[in-house]
Amino acid sequence: MIVRKTYKVSTTKDTDISLDTVLATRSSKEAFLRYLATEFSVENLYFYDAVNSYKKNHAHMSPSLALTNAEEILQKYVAEGSLLEVNVSAIQRSKIAKALKPLLRKTGDIEENEKPAENLFDECREEIINLMKLDSYPRFLKSSHYIAWKADGGLEAVQLAVDAPRGSK
Repeated sequence: MIVRKTYKVSTTKDTDISLDTVLATRSSKEAFLRYLATEFSVENLYFYDAVNSYKKNHAHMSPSLALTNAEEILQKYVAEGSLLEVNVSAIQRSKIAKALKPLLRKTGDIEENEKPAENLFDECREEIINLMKLDSYPRFLKSSHYIAWKADGGLEAVQLAVDAPRGSK
């Protein structure tokens, strides 16, 4: 016999957890990703993660590696018609393409002073965060995915992680 848990989907505004906390905590981020998959909008979270990784590792990247990573983000998420295209303004797409175009045309290694900027994708990242805050995230808080995650102790685990002293997470 298969027993399935059922959860009542909340229709009231749930303010137990902020989007920033969801994105910073593994279990909540995984629940949010599962929900985004049902909306066919996982590209937003993948883009957010790719940009964060780019920023985190930028200082340790060679100029060529930074360019390669920036180009991958551009081609995978930002370029019009890309497989996981995110919904950002044409102005942002154009700014990133213009910043990378001369470097992508160059043959050979690029110099340190030509390294793509660490903040190259910041404005696009903010657009995607705002899109998630206003669109997907409120629906997530009312979804069975959130209700199940919360019922399985997810919220308590997040609270413990948030309250834990630095270095002990």
